[in-house]
Amino acid sequence: MQQSPGNQVNTAALYRLPFGQIFVRAVSTSAIGALQGAVDHFIAHNRARVAVNDGRKVLQDPAAQSALANAMVCVDECRTVLLRNFELMLESARAGTALAMQLRVRMRYDSALVVERCAKAVAELMFNSGASTIFHD
Repeated sequence: MQQSPGNQVNTAALYRLPFGQIFVRAVSTSAIGALQGAVDHFIAHNRARVAVNDGRKVLQDPAAQSALANAMVCVDECRTVLLRNFELMLESARAGTALAMQLRVRMRYDSALVVERCAKAVAELMFNSGASTIFHD
């Protein structure tokens, strides 16, 4: 269990969570938000866009649909894993017990995977948006 001088004043379980577990989530949680933003932008940008190559609507392209579905699933899975892990940490802190080192390592690994998975999903969305996606106007 996390012990620090501030725990005498801040008695809530939240303040007893291991710093290393919280710190890594600052990056992984932001990656999920960035991917959700990419999903939203992909849908808005490609809703009525027609591909230059074949004249089909981009959102009807199976590869674009697959990229979008994979990205949406990635957001859901990553959120679910991080929320589950956070709840396990909070339960441990409320009970006043320390998290086992093996569990801490797994939770940090889970967080690290989030960033990699989100980056890959964004890259797939970009690839399936076509070259015009990089232009501002």
